[in-house]
Amino acid sequence: ADKTGSLIAASAHAGVLFSDASSEYRDPVRQYGEKVGVAFQLLDDVIDLSPDPDETGKVPGTDLRAGVPTMPYLLLGRSGDPASRALKATIDDGVLRIADGADPALLDDAITALREHQATEATRRQAYEWADAAVAAALLARMQQDLCERHALPWPEHELLMQLQRCSKAKVGGWLAQQAGQGLLAAQTQD
Repeated sequence: ADKTGSLIAASAHAGVLFSDASSEYRDPVRQYGEKVGVAFQLLDDVIDLSPDPDETGKVPGTDLRAGVPTMPYLLLGRSGDPASRALKATIDDGVLRIADGADPALLDDAITALREHQATEATRRQAYEWADAAVAAALLARMQQDLCERHALPWPEHELLMQLQRCSKAKVGGWLAQQAGQGLLAAQTQD
């Protein structure tokens, strides 16, 4: 996920640089790209387990059979229950056997089990959380610009904007809406 996130972040950052956009957009756009890249990689890990290669363009379990540690596999390893440990051991053994020339189909049942495991749904939820965080980063940049333009505030020194930037990423959605509403109401009552 680091490589994909970094690549998309660099692409987004380059867009700001080459378009002569205001430098204030650099960090929010970079953050957006990083978060979109991580979301993309997590969904790619889920897609790797999809049963329909015609729909995804990937043979199910391609990454896993090649020994690439996908997020569902990593989360499976953190599961402490006996069934999860047994599934992980089956996958590990199968990957070693495939590397020694065994038929990759020997992991078909294990891939089906991992697809249905809670680790895969947890990965999907993580991807959506990263995507939501990407949208929040983009909205934050837009909101900062709108507040500054609407109220002729210096960019980005205004205290509300600094509070928004310090906001916990996990709570940014609700907090952002609440603070924006309060800030806009306070600014409107002062006019």
